[in-house]
Amino acid sequence: MNLSLTMLKRVLIIALLAALTALPSACGVKSSPKPTRSLLPARISAPKYSFNETGRLVITFTAPDRNLLSKPLESLGGFFIDRAENKLEPGFCPNCPITFTERLRIEAREPDSQGRPWDGIYTYEDSLKPGYVYNYRLVAFDHKERYDRSEFRTLTVYYDSPSRPPDSVVVKTGDKLVHLTWSPPDRLTDGRELSELAGYDLFRRTGSTGVWIKLNADQPWKRALFEDRLVENGQTYYYKIRALRHWHGTWIQGAFTPEIEAVPVDLTPPPPPANLVAVSVPAGIRLNWSGVAAADVAGYRVYRRTETEIRFKRLTENPIPEPSYLDREVSTGCRYIYHVTVVDTSPVGNESEPTQDVEVLREP
Repeated sequence: MNLSLTMLKRVLIIALLAALTALPSACGVKSSPKPTRSLLPARISAPKYSFNETGRLVITFTAPDRNLLSKPLESLGGFFIDRAENKLEPGFCPNCPITFTERLRIEAREPDSQGRPWDGIYTYEDSLKPGYVYNYRLVAFDHKERYDRSEFRTLTVYYDSPSRPPDSVVVKTGDKLVHLTWSPPDRLTDGRELSELAGYDLFRRTGSTGVWIKLNADQPWKRALFEDRLVENGQTYYYKIRALRHWHGTWIQGAFTPEIEAVPVDLTPPPPPANLVAVSVPAGIRLNWSGVAAADVAGYRVYRRTETEIRFKRLTENPIPEPSYLDREVSTGCRYIYHVTVVDTSPVGNESEPTQDVEVLREP
């Protein structure tokens, strides 16, 4: 009796398993969920910092476009920025664990026209107090605010009063040249003595609406003078300069000088005219020469003296456009000596060397 009951149980179990196996696999069965690592964003780019013209800290970073499996990212909700602030005072422990007391959130931008919402640069601004150290950690999260704790990026900024701007800026211009000099600052904005001057940042823009370009690349400019030779004559340029402190490993950028305007001036004279010829004609003495083909020619100046004179006198009050001139103010039987120069369109009116002198007798 017991044996029959045991066998009956086994038959029922086998039949039940067979029935379950025979059910259609697609009937109400969901596909396997995606692994979490395929959804979570990878690490952002290493954050960088600078200080804007109002003195606020600006943290800049680039959003990830890949997930933790290095595949294209499907979901990005935004970024968390954790912040800690500690006063630099006796007993401060720079190597102790950091307690982050504030969490900030930046939303990811909406998809662009190509459907790429994750590309691009993001910024965060903060107001800092002198004599404090600030710690930040940044991480990207998905649309459910999930993130991998191992993907945090960190940034530490020591902050103190910045330097005052450089003083007594002097600008001189030359031929494709702008020369700037200034007095180094010796005080901080709070009046204390400046002892950590590390150099300067120099910026230039073309015209009043141009984009500011940093001229000293990634390294501070060490000297209190700068020569800019990457400029064009006649173009208006604007410059601004700020001093840099290097304090506890942080580059603290001070306020800018007022904008400095400069216009390089062409100081190179054109080549002289050639083949000057003087002939006595009924109306006077006719001069002809070969014109100068330079693009910036404003005109020509004609000079004359007599045999008894030492200095040449200019006959043309303003430059004449054509390579020809008729001198009517001559006397019969007198010998005259001429030469010609060319003047360019530079504001300073560069004048060439003269042609070779030619001598002619005014005939009856």
